Formats: sequence, C-alpha cells, structure tokens
Amino acid sequence: MLWERLATDQFLWCCTKRGTYPRVTDDIDLAEWELNVPTKQIIKLYSGSVWLRLLAAPNDDDWAKLMITLEGANLEEDKIGALVSVPLPAGCAKCHGLLPAWHKAHRVQ
Repeated sequence: MLWERLATDQFLWCCTKRGTYPRVTDDIDLAEWELNVPTKQIIKLYSGSVWLRLLAAPNDDDWAKLMITLEGANLEEDKIGALVSVPLPAGCAKCHGLLPAWHKAHRVQ
C-alpha cells in the first residue's frame, strides 16, 4: 500500500497545475483549491500518468516509478502531483470556487 511506502497515511493528493481535473457536469460540485505550503510539507512528488496506470492495472513495477523528482520528470507528458502532509499551516489554502461545468446536467423530475 502507498501509505506503507510513505510511512504515513496523513497526506493530501495535490495537483501542481490548475485545471487538471474537469467538472464535467454542473451536478458535480468540484471546487479548486490552491495550497501554498512550505517545501517541508511536501512528502513526495508523483507521476500522474503512472498513478493512472496503477489504478487501471496494478503492477509492482509501476510502484517504483510512481514517486519522482523534478529532475526525472517528463514535464510535457506527466501530470506532476504532490503528496502534502497534514495538518496544513494556517492560511495556506485558498479556494478558487467551483470549476466551470462542461455540460448542464439533465435533471429528471
């Protein structure tokens, strides 16, 4: 398990680029937050593309490739994420509100 590899289960999964995840319909409340944390709060950086492969078809070889350094990252292809330890420092989080929805939900009455 991931928390065994990190020696903690007290962290947040964070994207490092705004707009990484879409809000597909307006019936999903998906807000985007910005965290400005000290470097010491960042446990590890991870490859988003490797994480998606692990979710689809777990493979022990991919676990070794999940955690990355910026020097080893393919910034053009990888969605770089950060695992940030909690609790967060006071005042470090800013909500940018709900993301714009791509589609209106069809509500059945």
